[in-house]
Amino acid sequence: MATQPSCSKASLPQQIRVSIGSAIILGLLEGKLDAEPTTAYLMTYIAGKCTANCAFCPQARDSRSKEEMLSRISWPTFSTEIVLNKIKLAYVERKIKRVCIQALNYPG
Repeated sequence: MATQPSCSKASLPQQIRVSIGSAIILGLLEGKLDAEPTTAYLMTYIAGKCTANCAFCPQARDSRSKEEMLSRISWPTFSTEIVLNKIKLAYVERKIKRVCIQALNYPG
């Protein structure tokens, strides 16, 4: 029998970014969607910019773009614990089939 990996709450970041469409489908925000995503898109969060400096990315350390944007999409920040609970519920309700995590480079 396979066991599910676990991690302690202490090892999780306090906050995580969620794409606006995912936030709506998870019930974190209200809004109207033309097509409901079946993948929840998350992005790691630490205050500040990514340590990488990719020329195309608004998260790049030298970028002057808004920090909450990626690919012209808004990524509001939420409590990680609340997001995980919402994902569990959405999975049980068959609203979400997958989770994609966009990982940025941070010091440490």
